[in-house]
Amino acid sequence: MRRDHYLCVDCLRAGKITPAEEVHHIIALTPQTVNDPMISLRLDNLKSLCRECHKKYDPKRIPKRYVVDKYGRVQVPPGRE
Repeated sequence: MRRDHYLCVDCLRAGKITPAEEVHHIIALTPQTVNDPMISLRLDNLKSLCRECHKKYDPKRIPKRYVVDKYGRVQVPPGRE
């Protein structure tokens, strides 16, 4: 988000200024890739989006809200699988 100045990059491309609220993984996170830093943390696989733009990538998606545990592993909170 800092890289994108906390703005939605898709809105900016369309000429609108909208605060970013979520980070989109261009290559989607899966149980197999969630702990692969080349997918989960690599900057060229991430872009800052507002919620409305993020919904356009998968309108039926329910945000998982991944969290990072004390060992630095990305986890899906219980009940969000």
